[in-house]
Amino acid sequence: MTWVGAAYLIVLGLSTILGMALVGVALRRRDLPGGAPLVAVICCMLVRCAAYLIELLAADADKLLWYNLRQAGVVALPLAVLTLGYEVYRQKIWTHWRLTALLSIVPLITLLLGFVDLPLVREFTTIDTVFGLRVIVTQRGPWIAISTVYFYFIYTIALVLLIESVRSALPGHRTQVGMLVVGLLVILTGNLMDLLAANPISPLRSGVLLFIPATVIFMYGLYRYQQLGMLPVAREHVFDAIADAVIVVDFAGRVLDSNQSARRVFGPLWSGERMIGLSIMDIVREWPEFQEQLESGAAKFDVAYPEYLGQTTFEVDVTQLADVRGHPAGRVLLVNDVTAQRAAFNLIAERERIPRASALHP
Repeated sequence: MTWVGAAYLIVLGLSTILGMALVGVALRRRDLPGGAPLVAVICCMLVRCAAYLIELLAADADKLLWYNLRQAGVVALPLAVLTLGYEVYRQKIWTHWRLTALLSIVPLITLLLGFVDLPLVREFTTIDTVFGLRVIVTQRGPWIAISTVYFYFIYTIALVLLIESVRSALPGHRTQVGMLVVGLLVILTGNLMDLLAANPISPLRSGVLLFIPATVIFMYGLYRYQQLGMLPVAREHVFDAIADAVIVVDFAGRVLDSNQSARRVFGPLWSGERMIGLSIMDIVREWPEFQEQLESGAAKFDVAYPEYLGQTTFEVDVTQLADVRGHPAGRVLLVNDVTAQRAAFNLIAERERIPRASALHP
């Protein structure tokens, strides 16, 4: 074994140990938003590292088994990343079981075909000696080309969701999500280097070596920025516990955030599952009085629910938001149900009016 091969095994072993440590840290935070998918992402990378390490050290007769087990981490990673992106974007993909089942078809087929060793997956498999290490060398079949395009399509969707989450997140949360994006980009860079044979140690895999910087980035986010820590969780719980409906919109009128009360108030007006990303004008399309007040730029106004939704009156406070340069950046809408207050006020006014009317007309 050459010094390059020995150094490669040492780095691969360190990656495996570091991955196990990170799994332990993430498991303690798995109940927090994004915690469970992050554990899945790290586990997939850990499977790749550990299986590849054993594959390189195993006898030639056992190498193909560990090669196939390594593929389990490879094919599961895109779905884990997509789940993380969805959850950070405030959606839970596992609640949409049909979508989950559909997305899982290609990974499952890829894994099963690998174990039966069909030419559709690998046209040929040989074992070569590289830097003193016995390495499996394969020629990819047509199905691998199809599944690779599919996996990178899934990665792209996940990264778009994460980047959009960074763009729309509050400043305290933006750095945390940004650390996830950077870590995942590091992993994808390694994958692309292997895919394009752009690494100097090919056919040894360079992607697994980038597991170390990726895990360091994740750990830095966990400890330095309290990734998945209590501040975002506390903010989410407090925000959703506010009795008044709160909606945050950007300068273009798109909803950036909303609490549970807002979803209860505005939910009957449209059939979608989420408000984030929608235009506030589209949401209140069937509430013309509310729409007119927003268009007029009013800072405070009373508005009644559309008649078909019941006799409810709301008081709306509109606060303008500005960026660091003082330019308009959006608005916060605070919507308070004042039906009972207005009814009590009208009752008091009516009781005061009756004695005055009696005094004028004895």
